Amino acid sequence: MNINVNTHTQTLLLFGGIEFYARGGFNDFIGAYHTEQEALFAKNELEDRSGFPLFGDKLDWWHIFDIRTGRIVAGSREQAYGAADLDDAHQTN
Repeated sequence: MNINVNTHTQTLLLFGGIEFYARGGFNDFIGAYHTEQEALFAKNELEDRSGFPLFGDKLDWWHIFDIRTGRIVAGSREQAYGAADLDDAHQTN
């Protein structure tokens, strides 16, 4: 699956949650980014803040989805309850 997008479009979507229970679809959406590094920085910034209101202290699961390819490009090994865990090629923590 390849999607044509404008070069200015943020094509990497960060999803995540706590307690391994996904809220479902875009309810787990955190943000959109131009690069994988920007998305990882945003995830780390969220986790570095203690007690941030949306997620608590740490994301239990997360992944970065590339809308151009339709694939997860990075994420935690363990994913939300009921979802397949990521393989070693995509796992980053």
